[in-house]
Amino acid sequence: IIVGFPGETDDEWRQTLAFVDEMQFGHVHIFAYSPRAGTKAAGMPGQIDRRVKRARSRALHKISAGGRRETLQGFVGRTAAVLFERHLPGQGWSGYTPNFLRVGLDESESRDLENRVLQVRCIGISDDGERLLAELV
Repeated sequence: IIVGFPGETDDEWRQTLAFVDEMQFGHVHIFAYSPRAGTKAAGMPGQIDRRVKRARSRALHKISAGGRRETLQGFVGRTAAVLFERHLPGQGWSGYTPNFLRVGLDESESRDLENRVLQVRCIGISDDGERLLAELV
């Protein structure tokens, strides 16, 4: 979602915020509009102040984090296939489900799981609310 595109009104912004809150998306890619020389948008009237864009971006990130946590919570207790990509020091193995939910596997797993697809049981959500915690099935 582009935040602060030229001409964005307060009412349009509130509608966007309400829509994202209502939909509870599992992931929202948010970025603030920034003018680029030579583009039509750079010369459009109604440029939004940098501070307003920053505040709107923060608000949207906060709302979308709730949707992500809600989505992840819906997978706790379920099994899923995970493509493991890498081992992160202090965190263990990290990978993704087919619907691109990030999954972390306990640090104690000593096997090399890189580029392997394995079944896991989702047992919780990380403290930061960014990934599922899982154990191998």
